[in-house]
Amino acid sequence: MDSLSKTKSKTPCKKAGEESAFSHGPTFSIEKILLEDGYSLIAGVDEVGRGALAGPLCVGMVIYDASLIRSEGGSIPGINDSKKLSPRQRRAGLELIGARALCTSSILVSHRTVDRLNINGATEFALNRLMSGIYIKPDVILLDGNFSFHSAVPVRSIMKGDAKSISTASASIVAKVCRDTLSPQ
Repeated sequence: MDSLSKTKSKTPCKKAGEESAFSHGPTFSIEKILLEDGYSLIAGVDEVGRGALAGPLCVGMVIYDASLIRSEGGSIPGINDSKKLSPRQRRAGLELIGARALCTSSILVSHRTVDRLNINGATEFALNRLMSGIYIKPDVILLDGNFSFHSAVPVRSIMKGDAKSISTASASIVAKVCRDTLSPQ
């Protein structure tokens, strides 16, 4: 037996394309480009419960101040796609978001509304309800996924946006923590 076969790795082997939650996370890179394009208030939006067979859809929104986006070195430690965080890490992330964001909001959409409008219609409905219920109106929305929604402000869909944009990852945390606080019915 050679020396390589005796040595065990302390890190498990990853499948091709699989990344560690600690290798790199979302940054403000997309937001910084939008700031350069003249936008000043950028909302990140994400939803949870999209694939659930029961329970509500929850859509979260987070808006950071442009000065924070410009001043951050790229990422905010502790903010990542909510699916890559433990419940405890999500709660800590929510506290961090609350301390740094201009605006955080979330909305629940009942399973009846999802059944009536379909999942995409329910997401669009929630987005428009969020927009009408917040006191700070964004100039542009970064939405996780590949959607084309009608909204009072431009919507930029970003595939895997919660893994690329801090604003969108923050929205995923807001939505996930909100939905997780619901008691089982």
